[in-house]
Amino acid sequence: GASAILLLVLLLMTPGAKRRSLSWIFNVLALVCNVIRCTIQCTEMTGPFLNFVLLTLQEYGDLSLGKHVRISIANSAMTTLVFIFIELALVTQVHVICAATIARLWRISILSFCGVVAMLAVGFRLNLMIRNCQETADLGKGIVGSPESGHRLEWAQSTSNTMAIVSICVFSSVFCIKLGLAIKSRRSLGLKQFGAMQIIFIMGCQTLTIPGKSSVACHLFAA
Repeated sequence: GASAILLLVLLLMTPGAKRRSLSWIFNVLALVCNVIRCTIQCTEMTGPFLNFVLLTLQEYGDLSLGKHVRISIANSAMTTLVFIFIELALVTQVHVICAATIARLWRISILSFCGVVAMLAVGFRLNLMIRNCQETADLGKGIVGSPESGHRLEWAQSTSNTMAIVSICVFSSVFCIKLGLAIKSRRSLGLKQFGAMQIIFIMGCQTLTIPGKSSVACHLFAA
């Protein structure tokens, strides 16, 4: 519901000229895929794969798992699509904020670094999706995964989450640094009032960068 409302607001409130931008297109696609993903996930939550007793015992008896396998695989695929569109939108936004005011060498370096981080995050997410789909398909055939396959899936999940957090930290840092430089330029021009840019900068540092770094540290420590 929240994604659908946000999608509706984005479609209605965005001017026509900005609807041709790649960032807007990727954001819309991410929201559309997330609405579909959440709908599928609501169906999956009532299935046997998320039943605590059946999941713990790994014993599904005579249940017909074909439909539930397809639902689980579709949910995993849609989650990956949402993640890919989000990463593409972030890379596009970095390109937009760096295109006009940053020297060409710095712009290429920043875009290249952000692109590599995004590709690594997407790659680990695809690896997780493939392993998860394989485990689900085997479970539908009555093949219970070995402890080794469970450890590999757990590693894929942990690595994917860590890379997603790293990518969020990197993009948040780029946005916050760019906004900080813009505030510094405004101060050099004599514009020292406390306005919206300062509020966004402070909240960005507090709610994005610092918690993100703390999450990465927790994941690395747990690993």
